[in-house]
Amino acid sequence: MDQFIEFIKNHWELWAALIVILGILSFEEIKRHKHGGTSLAPAEMTAVMNHEETVVIDVRPHAAFQKGHILNAVNIQKADFTLEKIARYKNQTIIIVDENGLDAVGISAKIKKENKDSTQKVCTLNGGINAWCSANLPLVKK
Repeated sequence: MDQFIEFIKNHWELWAALIVILGILSFEEIKRHKHGGTSLAPAEMTAVMNHEETVVIDVRPHAAFQKGHILNAVNIQKADFTLEKIARYKNQTIIIVDENGLDAVGISAKIKKENKDSTQKVCTLNGGINAWCSANLPLVKK
């Protein structure tokens, strides 16, 4: 134990840097969890869809949605997105999907911010529909 304390004293700059880095990482993780919800990889998303009552909200433009979307997804375009449009899904886990994962985080944060008292689980597909396709998962075309 004495050697450990001596090591810390001799290398206090490194320990201070480690503590700062861990603090920043913790802060960012808490912020992401609080504001952005859970980000799911495509394989994780399929597991959630298979084990929980979920609804996939696809926020891409209607033309992109028609070219291919996840089975049973609901298309609510980003520009038209309101909490009223998802109110009927309040008892389900919501998974927000977009083209590349960037818009979904903002929409997820909006849902969590405006529904502060809700315990509803809100997730995003990490990498969006592009990641879904890269994982060779199927799309439904209309």
